[in-house]
Amino acid sequence: MSTTLRNKLIAAFVVLVVLAAVAWWLMRGNAAEHTLAAVSGTDPIIAEAEEESFPTVGLAKATGW
Repeated sequence: MSTTLRNKLIAAFVVLVVLAAVAWWLMRGNAAEHTLAAVSGTDPIIAEAEEESFPTVGLAKATGW
């Protein structure tokens, strides 16, 4: 196997590993901060909203009639 081909295969492998790590990091969710009992019932705890780079839920913009 030539050195050039070997270097290209190693570079491709490194790129694939980096892309897989980035994909894993982007797809992981946010852990729950409160129990189900704490966020339900007559007096639930409502967590503060946090700014996210990639939103976990895409909401439609409100428009008039």
